[in-house]
Amino acid sequence: MNYSVATSLFMTEHLNKAIAKIAAAGFREVEIWARAPQLDVADTNYDWGAVLQTLTDCGVKAKSCHAPFGPRLDLSSEDRSVTTAGLKSLGSLLEPCAKLGVETIVVHPNQAPNGQTKQQAEASKARIRQSMETAGDIARPFGLRIAFENMLSAGRSQPCGTMAQLYRLVDGLPSNVGLCLDTGHAFANGLDLADEVRAANERLIALHVHDNDGEIDRHWPPGRGAVDWLPFLETLRDTGFSGAWTLEILARGDEDPDFNLEETKLAIADWGQPAGRNTAVD
Repeated sequence: MNYSVATSLFMTEHLNKAIAKIAAAGFREVEIWARAPQLDVADTNYDWGAVLQTLTDCGVKAKSCHAPFGPRLDLSSEDRSVTTAGLKSLGSLLEPCAKLGVETIVVHPNQAPNGQTKQQAEASKARIRQSMETAGDIARPFGLRIAFENMLSAGRSQPCGTMAQLYRLVDGLPSNVGLCLDTGHAFANGLDLADEVRAANERLIALHVHDNDGEIDRHWPPGRGAVDWLPFLETLRDTGFSGAWTLEILARGDEDPDFNLEETKLAIADWGQPAGRNTAVD
């Protein structure tokens, strides 16, 4: 197993083209970005067979997938129709993802609260917990794990902004429900990444790795921002982490995604191979 790159780096490209570009850079794992225009889960005619063929032809494995998210799919919503829509969207991914060999689907447990009071944030925890349990239940027959991601807090009341908060929400749920540590979100929230790894404990099953300046969630290649990566990497190895190491790099504005991919490749070459993997890139 190797470092993975999220296909969202090429989010305006067709999924198959994004996979081919990542493979051409030497990576052998991808995380599928399940959002339009790259992939529309509502398209019942989507050619998943072509995606499998592309993965096979490129010698690439899709070990993880990022589920759709947004206000209309918010798993913490007071509006039952919204949480139902979010779970339905997730459900539409399960069978095709299992056929592609995906092991873990990353899910946003809620949306960044705008103007939410502390009391409202606290009240949403029960709805989040119920959605987490349901997500695990519907994924289990397909042999899939669900990894709930830490969210940006930006100084607001946010019940899913830390690994400790998320750990308390998933504690006691079946083992196919775990956590995804997004390094950019944690760092922008002013948190220590090594501490977050330890707080997630045995529930940590996925990573979204990217850099920023400590203020804005920029999704930069590692090394471009202010993250001190060594303690984070050492803690992952010390704790025996063996989940997907996904580099969730983006190209915003006039940034060149191919340049960002090459910069990312150079950065992880300095890191060496991730724990439990054989070779980072070809």
